Amino acid sequence: MNATNLANYKTESIENTLLFGPLYHLTEETEIKKYIKEIHRVLKRGGLVFASFIPQVCGIKSILERSIASPEQVDAHSFLKVVEEGVFNNLTNTGFQEVKYLNPDWIHNLFSQQGFINLEMRSIRGIGYGMEEDVLKLEKERPAYFCKVMEILHQTADLKAIIETSGHAIIVAKKEE
Repeated sequence: MNATNLANYKTESIENTLLFGPLYHLTEETEIKKYIKEIHRVLKRGGLVFASFIPQVCGIKSILERSIASPEQVDAHSFLKVVEEGVFNNLTNTGFQEVKYLNPDWIHNLFSQQGFINLEMRSIRGIGYGMEEDVLKLEKERPAYFCKVMEILHQTADLKAIIETSGHAIIVAKKEE
């Protein structure tokens, strides 16, 4: 099914929805806007949306790392396109092919413009991004410290700088009742 055309679903027929993926792969802003409009149409009043996305600042860093590790996938033009537009198109057939990295403020405004009440935006991976395995080892090696680290990860997950730089983020929004 095409994410921008949810015609198979009746208006206000879905209680809640998880959007884990489409906001990475729809690379045109017009497609993204159409998709969120469709989600609003099919969601029941008061229904919740949990939508993950990859913030643009994180994407810039990720593509820079990729350009060093796999230079055949990223040239100067494709890197600049990520910086300016948030869009990455892989130059090869290996690895992540295409993605739209989103500005958190833009996605927040988009949901508001489509009639959603934004409830929360957070980093999914937090300041432990890139260190997940090492952080999880702390649970057995230093349990009290692990608890404190997890508490701090949770407490800082809604900070704008953390959202922008720490991997995936999530916006939770509610359709007006």
